Amino acid sequence: MSDTTNIGEMLKRTYRIAHAVGVEPMRILVVDDDQGTLDLIEAILRRERQEFITELVDNARDAEERMRLHKYDLVIMDEVLRDGRGCEIVEKLIREGIKLQWILISGIVGDDERGNLERRARSLSAQGVLWKDGAGGRWLQLPTIIRMAVHQFREHFGNLPPLCKHANAAIMASITNFLHL
Repeated sequence: MSDTTNIGEMLKRTYRIAHAVGVEPMRILVVDDDQGTLDLIEAILRRERQEFITELVDNARDAEERMRLHKYDLVIMDEVLRDGRGCEIVEKLIREGIKLQWILISGIVGDDERGNLERRARSLSAQGVLWKDGAGGRWLQLPTIIRMAVHQFREHFGNLPPLCKHANAAIMASITNFLHL
């Protein structure tokens, strides 16, 4: 049995369990070539049980292929990968008409470089940028940030009933505050 078949069967089983308990799971793609970062994000999201279906990818080529083949509620992507750049991948997929809800993560240091990268990511509709060295304990808040980002994306594309105007503003303020601190 191939890895693709195993993943497909695992996803079907997870969806059945989630639907049985009344939870619509959020499908998250995490792209980073640092195994420690992948392990950290996976461990944080695994605590949420059936709420998140997390797929991990450690290179640009596989990430790009998966984003073309599957619809994800959120992509969490590192900027600097061994075989590509996160923003370049997203830009290419957007030009192809693929809609993405995404958060950029990066270990880039230096205020100028960070400012330029954040402007570029936001110009590509990123929800924000999470800096690896400055996240501290906020990594543990990642499930909440993901829920808010996914809810906004689903609402925008008609998969959820609209929130009231004040709730939308609060969600956006929370995401912005979390990702900029």
